[in-house]
Amino acid sequence: MTGDVIQHVYAKNIINKVTTITSFCNRSHAFKANLKEEAGRMKIKKETLDTIVITRWSSVAESLNSFILLRAPLEVLVVADKSIAPIKIISIINSRCFFKDVENLYKIMKPLAYAMKIIQSSSITLADCYLILSYLQLAANEFVAQTETRTFGRFVNKVINIRLKEFENDLYLSAYYLHPKYRGGGMLTDGRSAVYRYIAEYSKKIGNNLLMTKNVNGALQRFEIRSGPYSLNYTEDDTPSTWWSMINDNTHKNSLSNIALRLFSITPHSVMPERLFSILDWQHTKHRNRLSPFTLEAIAKIHTFYTNESHNIDEGVDTGYLEDALDSMNDSRAGVNVVDEGNNSSLDANDFIRYANENHQALCAKCDTEVVTEEQSIDDEEIIQQNKILNTQDKGFQQILIDLEFIDASQLLFTEDGEMMEDEEIEKIPSEDYDVEEVLTETIGI
Repeated sequence: MTGDVIQHVYAKNIINKVTTITSFCNRSHAFKANLKEEAGRMKIKKETLDTIVITRWSSVAESLNSFILLRAPLEVLVVADKSIAPIKIISIINSRCFFKDVENLYKIMKPLAYAMKIIQSSSITLADCYLILSYLQLAANEFVAQTETRTFGRFVNKVINIRLKEFENDLYLSAYYLHPKYRGGGMLTDGRSAVYRYIAEYSKKIGNNLLMTKNVNGALQRFEIRSGPYSLNYTEDDTPSTWWSMINDNTHKNSLSNIALRLFSITPHSVMPERLFSILDWQHTKHRNRLSPFTLEAIAKIHTFYTNESHNIDEGVDTGYLEDALDSMNDSRAGVNVVDEGNNSSLDANDFIRYANENHQALCAKCDTEVVTEEQSIDDEEIIQQNKILNTQDKGFQQILIDLEFIDASQLLFTEDGEMMEDEEIEKIPSEDYDVEEVLTETIGI
């Protein structure tokens, strides 16, 4: 979604200006030192501008945030000394709309970066993915309602709707329902029906007969009301897999607990292998393209070893293997100049946009999806009907978002006054005289 959002001309212009300033700041040691000194004088913890890194989508939000934090020092520097930076840099900083546009873009890039950080976690589950996607839709709706750039707001809303439509799968919904902490918080009747249908179809697919499938549905009902073994509390030390492993529903091997364990054993991303490929790409560059697979593997292990801060030799690290691998390196490559491409701070905005476009198009091609464009139209049928499945204003659902630090308590969409008004409306319903016998006859046939 980040790749889609930055395709808009509004976002491109902001990224272009931000990259221009950060590139100059990285090249000019005097400007960088003065900025750091001014930030320290103003007692601002942030001292430098963050650079946008082409291989990290979250760096866009980090760079925008650094500009927001260092706005005052930047404005003071260009006012105090006109010769401290080129006219182009000064005009951008003094522009009336620059920092306002940066703050506006950051409002949507921040939740996207935060969601991406969580999704890349090694302990992420399908239930977490569904919750994050629901949170992104909430954030997008809030952004569209508050932003003054209506054209960009409509584009962001279109991007979110199209991308979330691709994840409209009952597998995610069922995992969210079966998570012992979430338990389908805020889920409406249509959502529960979809979960029961999916679990029943899955039970049949793995070989359960009619009786076993009925037992699974009965277990679902007991799980929802926290009856029997499903009343077990979920603590901070638990994971969905460990919690369901402790559930003994005394039925059969394909019981609800086993179905839940299958769902929570799915890793919903391929971050680890992609991260490994990036590490190998850093080592196997154009200037170091004769590394043998054996040597490259050893270097990758050393990198992972020190990145994970696993400095304890007793943890089972094969140091002899690493030493042999390093000794086997070809000495003929000692004279080859090695260029550290990761420290290239003079990244041009056009290079970043071009790199983002190429990678985003490649990802869309691999996922068999289309790149969302500004001119692309969207039908009502393509918009995910989240409001029919999940009540995002439900107190339980929003408490889940607060517990996971997605939102603050001050951002709650429901209010105590609103709940009291509903109670008052119920109390205002006039009493009605009716025949009890007639009611029983119509309902249960007595």
